[in-house]
Parts: sequence; structure tokens; C-alpha cells
Amino acid sequence: MEDKETNTFIQEPGVERNIQGRIIATGWLVKPRDLYPQTCVELEGEIQKQIQLERMFIDGGIKVNSALEMGSGKFTLGGISLAPYMSEEIAQRVKKIGEDELVEVCDIGGGNGRLLETVMHNWTSPQSRERGLRNRIRTTMTTLINHEPELLKSRGAAIDKVVVGMGIELPNDDLYRKFDVIAAQNSVFFWTQYPELSLLNMYKMSKPNGVALVTIPRVPVAVKGDRAFNIEEFVWGSDLFTCEQLQERDEDILLKLKRN
Repeated sequence: MEDKETNTFIQEPGVERNIQGRIIATGWLVKPRDLYPQTCVELEGEIQKQIQLERMFIDGGIKVNSALEMGSGKFTLGGISLAPYMSEEIAQRVKKIGEDELVEVCDIGGGNGRLLETVMHNWTSPQSRERGLRNRIRTTMTTLINHEPELLKSRGAAIDKVVVGMGIELPNDDLYRKFDVIAAQNSVFFWTQYPELSLLNMYKMSKPNGVALVTIPRVPVAVKGDRAFNIEEFVWGSDLFTCEQLQERDEDILLKLKRN
């Protein structure tokens, strides 16, 4: 018997929802977004809620849970546990590409840029023998709020481009199949109300041989319409990526997702 509640959800071409009403697929990039304006409004509303929450943390200096670190006294989405895995993945790819090619790297929800700065040290440090290969790597960091603009500016050697205001739910079209290596450290799977769509869009942002290095919470996180949603089970069960567990910690699990 059909669930009557599904009839109350917004139905637009190119949009798919699960039984709880979470948006799990959109027509990006195949279909123009103006085909689903109400869905875009809904997703933008969720992004604005997150921005307001982050601003509250910034103003109040509140540490919420293990997904957050206070950094230099301001709110940041923290953590660099993915750094060694990112560094190794980038290094392997730099060795394989041609002279006219680039290894494209993206840190989603990078906060104050600490992860990318740490990862890029081997290619930016004056003492490093790998410094001459810096021009073979191009880095992008996305953030809903530019928490510390001066700090990010000072990390320009490690970060080529900062995209402000982009939520994983609505990635820019020019990011389609762009990246070799994506990182999501304590970001989309801790915060988003649409984990299915976040994973789908990381898939779309990855090159055919790309990987996503992510942290996911160990305990179920309440998401839109389903307070018992188990992100770990969902990620492992997805047919978009092949999963490999890199590390398990008290608060999170580190995964390498290889694009299928």
C-alpha cells in the first residue's frame, strides 16, 4: 500500500525522494535547475539554517560535539586526521600524470584551511624536495562561511581557490567530474540533512577514477525525517563507491571511497 505521506512531498522533474521525504537525487548536471525551483528553495533553506548555526557558534564560542574544534578561538569544522591519507593519494597521482595535467583536490567544508595546509606541506615547504611539483596540484576549498579570511589568505600557498557559500547539496556545475581527490573531514555527514544527496554529489564531483576521503560519525545522526538514520550502513551499502575503512576512532570512522 502506498504511503499517503509521500503525496505531500514536492514532486518536480529530475528530483527523487525517499519515503521520509529526503531528497536523494537531482537532475544536476543533466537537467537545468530551473526544472525544480521548489527543491532548490528547500535545499537553500537547509543551507541557510546551517549558516545561522555556525554563526551562533562563532558568536558564542560554543563547542558542540566531536565534529567541532575551536581552533584559534573561533568556530571551525576541525580535524586533520585525513591528512596522511590525502597526502599519499595526491603523491601517487602526481607521479602518474603527464606534464600538462593537474591533480585536482577539493576539501569540502574546510573551515579555516588547516587540513589543506597540512596536506600541502610537502609541496609548499621551502625545505621540501617535492616543492617543485606544486604546480602539478590545484586545490579548492569550499566553506559556507569564510570564518577567518585573513588566516585563509595566509594559507594561499596551499589553497588555490576558496568557494564560499556552496553547500554540498547544491554543487556548482563547473565542479562536475573535476576532482581526483575529495576530502570531507567532519563536514557533510555530520551536518547535512540529506546524506544521500551529499554522497551522490561527491560522486558527481569526482573524476571517473577519483576518490573521496571522508569521516563519518560512529553513532546515528538525526537527519530530516529519520532520527535513526545510520550513515555508516548507508555509505557502505551505496553502489556509487567502493568503501575501504582507513581508521576507526572513538567519535568517527575514516573511509576511502573509490568511485565506481
